[in-house]
Amino acid sequence: MVLLCVGRVGVLLYFVGLGLSAKDISLRALSVLNSCDIVYLDSYTSILAEGGLDEIRRLIKPGKLAVVGRDFLEEHVEEILRKAEERRVAIAVIGDPFIATTHISIRVEAAKRGIKTSVIHASSILSAAISESGLQAYKFGKSATIVFPEKDYRPTYPYRVLLENLMRGLHTLFFLDFKAERGASMTIRDGLSLLLEMEREEGEGVLDEGCLAVGLSRLGSEKSITYAGSFKDLQIYDFGPPPHTLIIPGILHPMEEEALIYICRAPKKVVKEWTRRATAIKLRGTLKG
Repeated sequence: MVLLCVGRVGVLLYFVGLGLSAKDISLRALSVLNSCDIVYLDSYTSILAEGGLDEIRRLIKPGKLAVVGRDFLEEHVEEILRKAEERRVAIAVIGDPFIATTHISIRVEAAKRGIKTSVIHASSILSAAISESGLQAYKFGKSATIVFPEKDYRPTYPYRVLLENLMRGLHTLFFLDFKAERGASMTIRDGLSLLLEMEREEGEGVLDEGCLAVGLSRLGSEKSITYAGSFKDLQIYDFGPPPHTLIIPGILHPMEEEALIYICRAPKKVVKEWTRRATAIKLRGTLKG
């Protein structure tokens, strides 16, 4: 979670990461959080892996917490900063500060007013998923979010990001959509199905049910799951409730292969075959370039 805390004159505007679980919240973050008069809890960016809203309510002094959605945080920046000039204000968001662009925009507006800011970092799904997968951080390319399709909106941007990364031999991390207003969280099965639909639409010939992927669920909780295998394997595997995250590897170093096989339980045959395919896709990208 991220905590934005604004004090009176002479007090910094704090952006504090609260991590992936209520149990991840640092002592420093709690101290700042409970020093504030108002705490706005961002309810749209993601959901807690463990503990949830009840645990947050227990950790924060009574009467401080207000659960707010995207509209409030994007359309009421002026109100937030105006209150911050008179009282101590906080915005709590799951993960590390500024992974979501909404929060950096608030910091920019604060800076324009001459309000000094300070950041307290915490774990985010971006760092946790890479670490848990055993893949090397410097070999990841651009990330993307796979969103729920709407009646007139079925973007294939995630597929184009994946294709670009694969042609460079890089891994791809996909955030999976979360619709707070209707309580809908995309699953790994949903994400894989949508990627295969995008393949059929785009027709680049890089994805099918035999491709290698890593599924991760509820990172930060004691009930987290990390499992790697073919798309077909992951579509029938029980990852339990969200939040879910998805990684499609690029070219694998031998140590990464072993991490996927022995830690993420991927079938060796699937890993070796994907290494061959990923190498061919990168060669195709090199020739195309």
